[in-house]
Amino acid sequence: GVLHTLGVTNPQAETLRAVDDAAGTLRDHGHEVADDDTTLPDPENFPHALRLRQQVLAYNRFLDCRDVFTARRGDFEPWFANALEHGSRITADEFAQYWTHRARLNLWAADLFSRYDLLLTPTVPSTAWPAEGPDLEAALRDRTLPVAFTSVFNDTGNPAISIPAGLAPDGLPRSVQLVAPHHREDLLIGAAALLEQAQDTLHPTLEP
Repeated sequence: GVLHTLGVTNPQAETLRAVDDAAGTLRDHGHEVADDDTTLPDPENFPHALRLRQQVLAYNRFLDCRDVFTARRGDFEPWFANALEHGSRITADEFAQYWTHRARLNLWAADLFSRYDLLLTPTVPSTAWPAEGPDLEAALRDRTLPVAFTSVFNDTGNPAISIPAGLAPDGLPRSVQLVAPHHREDLLIGAAALLEQAQDTLHPTLEP
């Protein structure tokens, strides 16, 4: 099953082209491939669910270092200290919202894998972002959040792999993601190897 947007992203044309090329390779090798426009549960609520996810992760990190953080906050990188502090303020209601969302994601993924042996998606909605990191405000506005496709399957616990998919015309790398049912890494690795072998090997260009 080929999922292009999950109903929450607006991938760049070059990213979508990489997915379609990978789907064509799988078809050429005898696999049945079908486009699927399934969306995430409550797609309009996706940014809020993602923020809750990040806060829960920050809370778990806070618990790991609570005593040290409380005693020596100034020793932490400012951005990390702010994230830990934000995580520490999560409420019981916010936890409940997050775990309800996780439960719905599990049912959503189970339904997909009742119909497909593997899923093919972009890894990220865009080509590589700058070394200093993506502009998250712009990514929210343009619906190109880097973790839109990967965080979903981190939450459901499905095995996934990112595969290089050549270079876009601007010279930046592209990639696609394959996702398998639980405990089916054998399917995942086999399909990933097929796609890797179909790609030209990338070599760094050295200036004289």
